[in-house]
Amino acid sequence: MAQAPDHDTVRCRTSGSSTTATTHRSCVRVQCRCTRRRVPARVDQVQHHEATVIHFGMPTTRPRHLVTETDDLAGALDTAALRWPGLSRPQLLVRLALEGHDAAQHAHDERRERRRAMVRRHSGILTGVYRPDELHQLREDWPA
Repeated sequence: MAQAPDHDTVRCRTSGSSTTATTHRSCVRVQCRCTRRRVPARVDQVQHHEATVIHFGMPTTRPRHLVTETDDLAGALDTAALRWPGLSRPQLLVRLALEGHDAAQHAHDERRERRRAMVRRHSGILTGVYRPDELHQLREDWPA
């Protein structure tokens, strides 16, 4: 299959997989077959999984996420807009995600502290119940 004249096939330096480069004005758009990402790059510098992705003129190497606004999410965003007025819906979504992470971390820390308190409260409760050599005798019964 012949490609259009403004297309060129190049190989990633790291993986050796082929990519299709489309020249557009002064830049080159590259789509790697492994990642399916389209990234600006010079044809002679295509690198697998290490290229910078450009979104709306802002460079980043971080992944972007698409989220569908369901009824539940819309309700949460509407409530968040009352708490943080003036923020856009994507900014509210980030705030909600971070708040949820903080709440989950706090709950995890509380559970851990309750478990530690239970261990401290019950430690030593069976002191004197077993003979001093009982553990050694039990281990002698185990197969080698």
